[in-house]
Amino acid sequence: MHGSELHKMWATLGEWIPVGEALPKGGDCYLVYRRDDGHEVAIFGAASKSFLDIGSLSKIGDVTHWQPLPDPPKLAREDD
Repeated sequence: MHGSELHKMWATLGEWIPVGEALPKGGDCYLVYRRDDGHEVAIFGAASKSFLDIGSLSKIGDVTHWQPLPDPPKLAREDD
């Protein structure tokens, strides 16, 4: 997929919430948009009130917007 196709796909997932308007309650993973690095999935740390890298748990800077991840796909049951 090319960058423009990815951008269109991300745009259809949900509404972006500016970090200046609201922050998540914490404990879950979120899709975030970083000013210079684009999209990534991060954890929100309620205690630090910041987004954290999933692998290192270090703070992620320059997050401008966030949104909850979409629901997982519905898979066919194996016993059908």
